[in-house]
This record gives sequence, structure tokens and C-alpha cells, in this order.
Amino acid sequence: MFTTALAKTGLTWDDFAVVGVHQVTLPYLETLRAILGIPPDRLVVTLPDHGNVASASLPLQIATALAEGRCGPGDRIALIGLAGGVSLGVMFAEL
Repeated sequence: MFTTALAKTGLTWDDFAVVGVHQVTLPYLETLRAILGIPPDRLVVTLPDHGNVASASLPLQIATALAEGRCGPGDRIALIGLAGGVSLGVMFAEL
């Protein structure tokens, strides 16, 4: 699903200032990052400081990235949502 979304839009992970991923555990995040080929410097890792904050993890990552100056108006961001079962989604947005 994620690589298909990239292919259909003609984008690569390098086109995004940040990539937000719902974070459950650090090992799981690293496995997903490696499988999808997301550059490590694009991730906004909030799990060590805030724990698993469920559905608030993606907005928290956007707020963190904005506060750190990692993205701003006109930048593209990617958000990857993952949940139990087969629930998942991807969204590309421009700030």
C-alpha cells in the first residue's frame, strides 16, 4: 500500500520533509522503516519521550517536527497509520 501510493504519485520518501509513523515500539518502527526504505532522518521519533499515545501519535509528531523546525509551510509530509488487525493508511499532505 505505501509503495503503491508513492508510485502512483511519482514521489519518493526524499520528497517529504518528515514521515510520521504511528509508533508502538522502537524495534517495530525500525523494522517498518527499513522495509519501506524510509530515510532515518525523516522520522520524528516521539515514543521514548511520550510512549505509545495511540491515535495522538501522528499529530504529536507533526507538532514536534514543526517545533523543531524540521518542516514548515510548503513542505510535504507523509503520515502512516497502523493499527490492530488489518487497519492501516497513508496520507500525503503539504503544509
